[in-house]
Amino acid sequence: MVLELSVHCPRLARTRTAEEHAECPYCFGKATDVAPGERPRFCDFDASRDPVTFGFPDGLTRHRAG
Repeated sequence: MVLELSVHCPRLARTRTAEEHAECPYCFGKATDVAPGERPRFCDFDASRDPVTFGFPDGLTRHRAG
């Protein structure tokens, strides 16, 4: 059994696998960058500046899941 490492995502306020981080528009590193959890190495999300979502209307199902 292989244990998948999860790293906290401040944009979604939950843990995500390195593969899931690769799907984020703010993440730019490889799995080896994500694994240690040092966000400056793979993520440039800034909660005071960046949107969490990208133009979808409020109230949709996608907002409930992150």
